[in-house]
This record gives sequence, structure tokens and C-alpha cells, in this order.
Amino acid sequence: ENFSIPENISQKYAEWAYNRYSEGNGETEYECIELAAKEYEKVPETDSGLQKATCAVCNSCNSGYCDRFQGLVDADDDCDHIHADFIKKIYAFGYFLGYYNVENFDAKQIAQKLGYGLDVLQILDTI
Repeated sequence: ENFSIPENISQKYAEWAYNRYSEGNGETEYECIELAAKEYEKVPETDSGLQKATCAVCNSCNSGYCDRFQGLVDADDDCDHIHADFIKKIYAFGYFLGYYNVENFDAKQIAQKLGYGLDVLQILDTI
């Protein structure tokens, strides 16, 4: 409640904070919560209002660097770290647009937000 993380995705960031705290690296529980809030702030929202997807483990692969795996990832191609039932790979006219968090959106809403017709979009699972 002290941070601006929307309720529908706050659980993901709470789990991230808990996992970090559980690593036992000397950070307090509250410090890990603050770090999770900073991770949320790093996640860019697209002009469409759909949120670009990030690694389900560290929440930062979208920037090209994965904290969890200590290495660079190619977020424009297949990122094995980005996986969840609400994360989709989206293509338009056969061209890769990116990974998007489409939780609470149906296919018609996704198409409208991205400005494409349903007939030209491919919305693929990442699991």
C-alpha cells in the first residue's frame, strides 16, 4: 500500500521481494520490498497501455540484463526467463512486437490497444 504497484500485479513483486529476502544476503524484509518497488518502476509501459513483459523471476529482463542469472538476455528474441500464463509473445503481420503482460485483457482488447486487427495479430503462449 505504500508504493504505487497496482493490486493486480503486486503479488508478483511481493514474491520477488520475499525470494530476495530469503537469499539471506543481509537485507531486511522492508529493504527487499523497497527494491521490489524500484524494480516495478523500471518496467516500461508501452504507449498502448499494455505493459512490456519482464522476467518472471527477476522482473528486469526487458532491460536486457537479468539480475537473477547475472547476464545479458535478448529480450527482442526468445528469453527463456520470461514465462507465465499471462505473458504472451505478440506478432503483427508476422513481425515480433514483443512480450506483453496481457493479464485481464482479452484478444480483442489487446488488438485495440496495439492498433491492429485481430486478423493480423498472433498472440502466443510463452510457457
